[in-house]
Amino acid sequence: MKIRPKILLAFGVPTLVTLISSLILFQALTRSLHTSERVQHTEQVIAEANQLIRAAVDAESGMRGFVITGDDAFLTQFNGGNSTFDAVAPQLRTLVSDNPPQVARVDQMTQLHQQWIDRAAAPFITARRERGIGAATRLVSEGTGKRLVEELRAAATAFISTEQDLLRVRTIANDTASRSARLLTLAGLGVVVLLGLTIGLVLARRLSGSAQAVTAAAQAVASGDTNRRAEVRSADEIGDLATAFNDMADRMVAVAQAERDSSEALQAAVGEYSAFAAQVAGGDLTAEVSANGSQQLRVLSENLNGMANGLAELSGQVRDGAQQIGAGTSEILAAVSQHTATTSEQSAAISETTSTVQEVRAAAEQTAKKAKDVAEIAQTSAEVSDRGTDAVTAIARAMEQIRERVEAIARDILALSQQSQQIGEIITAVNDLADQSNILALNAGIEAAKAGEHGKGFAVVATEVRNLAEQSKQATGQVRAILGDIQQATTGAVLATEQGTKVVEEGQTLAVRAGEVIRSQAGTIREAAHAAQQIAASAHEQSVGMDQVARAMKDLTESTTQFVAGARQSQLAAEDLNRLAKQLTSVTERYRV
Repeated sequence: MKIRPKILLAFGVPTLVTLISSLILFQALTRSLHTSERVQHTEQVIAEANQLIRAAVDAESGMRGFVITGDDAFLTQFNGGNSTFDAVAPQLRTLVSDNPPQVARVDQMTQLHQQWIDRAAAPFITARRERGIGAATRLVSEGTGKRLVEELRAAATAFISTEQDLLRVRTIANDTASRSARLLTLAGLGVVVLLGLTIGLVLARRLSGSAQAVTAAAQAVASGDTNRRAEVRSADEIGDLATAFNDMADRMVAVAQAERDSSEALQAAVGEYSAFAAQVAGGDLTAEVSANGSQQLRVLSENLNGMANGLAELSGQVRDGAQQIGAGTSEILAAVSQHTATTSEQSAAISETTSTVQEVRAAAEQTAKKAKDVAEIAQTSAEVSDRGTDAVTAIARAMEQIRERVEAIARDILALSQQSQQIGEIITAVNDLADQSNILALNAGIEAAKAGEHGKGFAVVATEVRNLAEQSKQATGQVRAILGDIQQATTGAVLATEQGTKVVEEGQTLAVRAGEVIRSQAGTIREAAHAAQQIAASAHEQSVGMDQVARAMKDLTESTTQFVAGARQSQLAAEDLNRLAKQLTSVTERYRV
């Protein structure tokens, strides 16, 4: 079996056992939880039954208290107990709906309580309220209420006793289910641990033994014992590894023997090749090596002999070439020296020209800058003249608005003057009415005097009318004086508005003339600004052209400098080449071909 199935088996068996134990434990816990819920249900039923009994007792106590004392406060307890009984009884019946005998007992208790109310409590209360304590006591002594209460308590006691029996049974079942769950948990855990340890130890022992055998064989082979082999008989991956290791050891032994044979033949060939290399190093290019040994060694011998022959031919060619190079480099050296001197003179002349171009370029840049400043000033002047033109136009519009407003004021003042004249006419009419009233009052006074005692009241009225007429006449005089002042003021205002209108018209005319002058000046300034911009553009183009000339001179200077440097390097290279030719000649003379 392979290692993977072994490991899967080692983990699968405990996992399967754990799963089975978990299922059994789940069923046991489910039963325990169900039993616990039934126990809680029974305890709730018993609690509801006790509450039902307490409600019946409270109702009976309230009834007795009222019968004995006649205090209506006890009826509150009586009514509260009945209300609680009526509310708890349906709930209790619902809780025991799965137990028909208990449902019948709940119905019996409900009927007994209702009979007690109808046949005992209600009559007792009515008798106590209507006929007094004596009548109520006689009804109580009949024993009807006591019998019904005892039957109710007996039914309740039987009900609670049955539920307590169920509680004991269910509690015992719950304890049993809990113990079973604990035992199953411990047993399942023990089985899983035991299986895991057993399978782990067995699998570890087998895998460890096989791995140790392969490790020991590998260490022995590594230390030089090539006859050592791994003895593993398992059919898993470690067995395959041991078989592969043994095959590898066999191939290593065969390869080592072949390498020893090749090494001996190679050592013999190396001795012969060393002697051949010593002859060639000594300058004897006529030496040859014999072709012995394997195919590779024979090929190497032929290649070495070919190399020696090629070196001999190359040595002769190098000797001839070195002589020719020596003659050519002498001529190159003379020509390069002459070019170097000429280029140095040309570089000096270019440097002077470059300095002159830089001065002209600086002057052109200064001219372009000044032309640009003039153009900017002219542009600013044109913008200022445009703003002046806009301002003059605004002033003309404002003067026109002022003229219109002054004319409107003049019209209003004329209308005011006309209205004041109308008021003067009204005052004149009022003054006439006052004179007539005065005359009438005077006549009325005369008539009252003629009437004697009967005309005294009328005389008083006539006097008051005459006084009012005098006051009206005085008031009209004051108003007439005020109107005269207003008319004089309006006349002056009319004259002032006429003068203001003339002044505004003259200001408007002057503003129009100023706008025309500024617009004419703005046109001239724009033309000057345009000319200044053209001058600045020309100066900028001139500056750009001088920059291009300066860059060209700079490039020419750099090219000349590079050419001079290259010429000097060529001169040095020609000198080095000449020395190299001499060295080649001396080197090739030591070889014998």
